Amino acid sequence: MAVVHGRTSSGDSPETPSRPPADQEIPKTGGTPVASPGPKADPAPTPSPKNVDLAQRLRPCSDALVEQLLAHGKASAEVENIASTVTESELYHPAGVLLTLISRTIFDSFSADDLGRLHLEPDRPIVSLPHHSSPLAHSPNGEPKNSPSLVGVFEPSGELHFPTRDDGTYRDIPYHRVETLVELGSRRREYVVRDRASDDIHQFLQARPDRPACYAMSATPMAFDLLYGSPVGLQVSQALCWSDLKTLCAYVYSLYDPPDDHILAISTGACRSLGLYGVYYLITR
Repeated sequence: MAVVHGRTSSGDSPETPSRPPADQEIPKTGGTPVASPGPKADPAPTPSPKNVDLAQRLRPCSDALVEQLLAHGKASAEVENIASTVTESELYHPAGVLLTLISRTIFDSFSADDLGRLHLEPDRPIVSLPHHSSPLAHSPNGEPKNSPSLVGVFEPSGELHFPTRDDGTYRDIPYHRVETLVELGSRRREYVVRDRASDDIHQFLQARPDRPACYAMSATPMAFDLLYGSPVGLQVSQALCWSDLKTLCAYVYSLYDPPDDHILAISTGACRSLGLYGVYYLITR
């Protein structure tokens, strides 16, 4: 059957070659169609530091310190006391005692060289004082309203002391003495307590322009959350059990010696050498 002027001798229309399926490609030089490998799978994303849980970013304590606290009967007793509480008021004392015990244990382990390199060069441990009956003094907006359950301050000594109320709680502790804030609440109120801790951080950063960031804790008798607030936002850990002394130690240890990318104060030698833009880069990266 001959082809004449694009038609077959029988008068049929010229044959049009069929297209290969969409998942095949036409080889350049003869042969059978080659199957396309298809779209490449996206590589697994690398988690950025900001997507890592806050508890994993704190500076950890040594295993020896954690074991020392685990072997300490007082620490275990306070954890049990916390678990047995029901109301918010019942939680104040055991939580404050436990956090202060951890802080004293960490502070006592520091050498003279350690004390010299700490971000605030303290000569006294941080203790947790009840302050839930009164707002902190020197509020940034002139109308004090925040009354954190506990405040972490360097232990008063000598001429430095804070007034107390008839119920034994402290009052009028100024913002410039505060190192961390703790909000406590009753069972099943973890979201309310966390919101209060977030607001505490906001007020703290307004009152302390020398502090670009701050740690806080929100807790109920069942669990606690850790918070880190800075100008770029708020990071919150997962809910953790009070028996997790390793993370509690890391939280308290980081108050003294924070991780490199958690700048709690701009008065340190490291921050002075970095300059303002260097500090901003560390906070926002």
